[in-house]
Amino acid sequence: MLKNFFRRTPPLKDALNEAITALGRQKRKLEIIDAKLKARRNELFRLCTSALENKSSERAKIYANEIAEIKKVQEKVSNGILLLEQLTLRMETLREVGSTFAQLEPTLEAVRQVSEQLSEIIPEVSGELMQIGSCLNSVMTEMRIPLSEAQVAAISDTVENEEILDEASAFIRGRLMEQLPEPPKEIGFAAPVQFGAEGALTKSVSRSPVESTKDREEVLLEHLERNEGVLDFSELSSKFGMNERQVIRLIESLSKKGLVKIMTASEAIASDGDQ
Repeated sequence: MLKNFFRRTPPLKDALNEAITALGRQKRKLEIIDAKLKARRNELFRLCTSALENKSSERAKIYANEIAEIKKVQEKVSNGILLLEQLTLRMETLREVGSTFAQLEPTLEAVRQVSEQLSEIIPEVSGELMQIGSCLNSVMTEMRIPLSEAQVAAISDTVENEEILDEASAFIRGRLMEQLPEPPKEIGFAAPVQFGAEGALTKSVSRSPVESTKDREEVLLEHLERNEGVLDFSELSSKFGMNERQVIRLIESLSKKGLVKIMTASEAIASDGDQ
């Protein structure tokens, strides 16, 4: 804290040393606040894009409004950081050179204006800056150096809500383009294969391409029952979108479950004769 910053007016160099140290502390405070505002803004932007993805435009507008308010504060804080840095450099130069104190006057006036701007959002930092300016003014008064009027660079207006929503929409489109691959231009199936004398199988499938393994097993079992245990790869491929590799895997799976038994043609004939 800078209460009772100086009990009596110090020499110029000592006053500058104290002011430079104090300005450094206030600049670090503003940088911490700026980092927190940036993190909060990023989080709200994430929520805004999420609301747009979920077709909740009203909720997205609420987040956009809050982002706009944070930008207002953040721009004032950023402007304050730059001006404090400018004042610190001026003071360091004056401390080393020890002349042209009048060069400090415009920056001191800028600090007063920044203090007034920050008083609405960060009163603590504003109060510290006012005390720094007051002490330096005392030094300047004793040295009988007149103060001149100076203007602070105007703080720019914030981005409108519509621009924030457009930015969020563009972000969503870009992310979707990265995540979603291009759809295949054509889908091909392996050529139908007929099992010969050594490949007759027993027992299984239904209509159109079937997605789940369970449904494919049911379709295959129905197909085998309908064809008395003989596989027709042509029918499975054309009607149900199942290629040779898929059918073989399903047969192996059903065989392990004990639902079908794989036999050659001669084994099947022998089995029928035994019955």
